[in-house]
Amino acid sequence: ARARQAALAEITALRTRVQDAQATLARAQGDLAAAGATLRGVQANADRRAQEAQDAQVSLDAALRDLNLDAAQARAAALPENDIAALEAAARTHEADVAQLRSALADLDRQLGTAPFDPAHLAQVTRDLTATDAALTAAREQAGRLAEQERQLRERLDRKADIHARAQAASRALDTWQTLTNSLKANEFQQFLLAEIEAQLLTRAGILLHEISDGRYRLALQDGEYVVQDLWNAGEVRGVKTLSGGETFLASLSLAIALSDYLAGNRVLGALFLDEGFGTLDPQALEAVANALENLRTQGRMVGVVTHVESLSERLPSRLLVTKSVAGSSVQRFDL
Repeated sequence: ARARQAALAEITALRTRVQDAQATLARAQGDLAAAGATLRGVQANADRRAQEAQDAQVSLDAALRDLNLDAAQARAAALPENDIAALEAAARTHEADVAQLRSALADLDRQLGTAPFDPAHLAQVTRDLTATDAALTAAREQAGRLAEQERQLRERLDRKADIHARAQAASRALDTWQTLTNSLKANEFQQFLLAEIEAQLLTRAGILLHEISDGRYRLALQDGEYVVQDLWNAGEVRGVKTLSGGETFLASLSLAIALSDYLAGNRVLGALFLDEGFGTLDPQALEAVANALENLRTQGRMVGVVTHVESLSERLPSRLLVTKSVAGSSVQRFDL
């Protein structure tokens, strides 16, 4: 594109110089013709006056001979001295004008460096101008072809850029699907979902444990293991193996309730039954269990406990006593 612009600029400059030269030549030829005409007129006038002066001199000489007078006598008798001086001054002025015209004509000849008018030179200039016009036309046609090629090239580049962009998007999508496929093959996706579910259960169970333990305990996950934070003991972190029976029951109960809530989804589970080995708990643990069940009841949950421990069942606000006999089993209800 830059080469094309440079060629066009050079051709335009050449054409301008040719046009300027032709205009200068035309003006110079006009001036030369005018000066030549003026010079020829002056020359003819001078020749005519010289001839008239010569004829007048011949007539004067003849008249003087007829009058027997010499030139001095004839001059004294013909015109006053002032008139003769005026005529001589006019003659000198005329000669100066002729000399000035001849000098101007010589200057024009030097400027042109050629004959006053050279038809062959003018024809050559005309041919050069025609060739320049032809070259300019060819350059414009070439510029048009180059512009069309440039347009087509830009279109191809645009299409290539669009294809490249779509290819990159497809490659990114393929990478995503490939990563997902590899994850599914390696069970990474299931592990990710399980980790998300576990995190939700842990958060919910931690809140429940904090509530049913009167704000003392909270569940956490540390290095892939469940731990309990004792908030009454400066946030001490304890492994589940170090928990007492009652503390273990509270943590398990919290996880069980959190799991039931998750499985219920948007539905509300109003009842929960526990069938635990409460008989292995010491009195302090049983007290913690009873307090936790009471807290759950105040939260609007109905918790059923299957137990043979009378000290625990007596703490429940409503209970069903199942008695075995030979005739079968009987049920009695007791409300506090």
